[in-house]
Amino acid sequence: MSWAQEYKVLDGPGLADRALGDCVKLYKEAEPRLAQLVSDEKDEFSHDDAVTWLSAASASHRTCLDGLREKGLLFEAQQAQNLTRVIREALEVYGADGNQRRKRKGKVVRRRPGLNNLGGPLSSWDASTSKADFVVAQDGSGNYKTINDAVAALAQLGQKQAQRVVVYVKSGVYKEKVEIGGDLKNIMFVGDGIDKTIVTGNQNVQDGATTLNSATFGVSGDGFWARDMTFENTAGPQKHQAVALRVSSDLSVFYRCSFKGYQDTLLVHSLRQFYRECQIYETDGSPIQHDNGTGTGRSQREHGDFDFEFSRDALVRIPRCQGQFQELSREAVEKVLEDRVSEDGFG
Repeated sequence: MSWAQEYKVLDGPGLADRALGDCVKLYKEAEPRLAQLVSDEKDEFSHDDAVTWLSAASASHRTCLDGLREKGLLFEAQQAQNLTRVIREALEVYGADGNQRRKRKGKVVRRRPGLNNLGGPLSSWDASTSKADFVVAQDGSGNYKTINDAVAALAQLGQKQAQRVVVYVKSGVYKEKVEIGGDLKNIMFVGDGIDKTIVTGNQNVQDGATTLNSATFGVSGDGFWARDMTFENTAGPQKHQAVALRVSSDLSVFYRCSFKGYQDTLLVHSLRQFYRECQIYETDGSPIQHDNGTGTGRSQREHGDFDFEFSRDALVRIPRCQGQFQELSREAVEKVLEDRVSEDGFG
């Protein structure tokens, strides 16, 4: 991280700040997971956790380098090149040691009934009967009028909230750029439905943003859940990369959501993610149904394809098409969710 903070460029400070800001953010988010791998703490992690976290660190490092190159910044830092090699070697070690999986004993989150069917508040939420911790409403009928005001209140809670925090965002078009930081864990956002609760923005690479920070809605906090919302980037087809939703959240779930944009609409950046009954719109505005798809690793979108890069460097490419996608490793992902996620949070 220090090399990014000290890095010198021969270009405009605005471009440098954005690209290097991405690097610092990504490295800060990766640092706690990597530290846990070498610590003596009693927190539990499995072999699969280790491989996933290392893969995410690799994805973050590549994203940093891509952002620097995207902005035409000079790049000669030997420390950055060394990091690529170190992470690759660590992944090789864990890959070779697959038969001797390393586990730490610690707290275990018990399974909840019905998780296979997305049980708990994710599937049972009803605005007329369910209670949210925070309510966002543009007409003033909630606790806050903007999503960012609610996020600021969440940040003030810190670790005081032991259980999952539910944020209900009432119908409306919210013209905001929202970031759920890495310290905001076990948050659930619920809306009034696709095309009813809409978060919209228009940041894009053509106008100076990096792909990563062009996202209208970015998620880094682990255990993030969302349902019945639309995430949108309206930058247009001539503006190049313009992300509607960027997800770098481990064990995150999106249920009955819509993602709309023109290029790189959904950036499944890293870690384990689960999508069910979601719609992805790109380029021409026609829907691509993405039913029960998953991504665990870095997602790169090239030539209109969806690429899901899995933790062990297995790459599955799905051609862009109308209609529904086939399920991708649903059983494996549901097993992870069952073991690690509860309606109150995850361990």
